[in-house]
Amino acid sequence: AREAEVRETAVRSAEQAGFELERIIEGAKGVLVSISKVESVQALDGPRCVDYLSGLQPDVPHLVTLAAIDLNGNLTGVA
Repeated sequence: AREAEVRETAVRSAEQAGFELERIIEGAKGVLVSISKVESVQALDGPRCVDYLSGLQPDVPHLVTLAAIDLNGNLTGVA
């Protein structure tokens, strides 16, 4: 009986952790989609990207680094 209770608690904890991770991933996805629609990011305008991403950084402290990278993997802007 005790073993089943412990197992059930572990399963609930794992499910809760999974839901939390899903929420975090969806939030990050939303931020990235929004960033991708910004003109300076689409144009890969380095200085303007840096300005934009630097201004955004305080609003998303859980994302330690924000960067714009072109399709060839070249770094355009980092905040």
